[in-house]
Amino acid sequence: MLQKIKKSSFLLLIVGLVLTNVLGFMSACTNNAQSPNTAEASRNEQNRPSETTKGSRKSDNNTPPNASTDSRIPAKVYRVLAYIQQNNAPMNGYVGGRNFGNFERRLPQKGSDGRKLKFQEWDVNPKKNGQNRGVERLITASNGQAWFTNNHYATFTEIKN
Repeated sequence: MLQKIKKSSFLLLIVGLVLTNVLGFMSACTNNAQSPNTAEASRNEQNRPSETTKGSRKSDNNTPPNASTDSRIPAKVYRVLAYIQQNNAPMNGYVGGRNFGNFERRLPQKGSDGRKLKFQEWDVNPKKNGQNRGVERLITASNGQAWFTNNHYATFTEIKN
């Protein structure tokens, strides 16, 4: 009798693991699928210029005071950056703080002091269950520099403070 219980428990464990993997795979496939409108918006964002230029000063109530704004960087990015700089944590409902490897070396390797930079990535949009996190990210460096990408790390715009 005890052997039957052990076998049954083992089989239930295996079935549970298989179902968990299948459901996780299906969820990942669903989250990575883009609707035609999302794909078009992503293409439009990728066609924006990527070089950093000095933008005009906005008088936007959503932009932190004394922040020099670039017209290509949404106000929400400045809000998220201000929160991160103050709290060193993501805003409630946001994902962030993970290490960013900079493996493609699109960002500087060293700061002006010659020290190797360490990077963290942050979402600029709140996480919504069952939805893809999107392509917009904020990258912060260990020396206080920050960059915005609207095309999932293909190009970056430095955020000047």
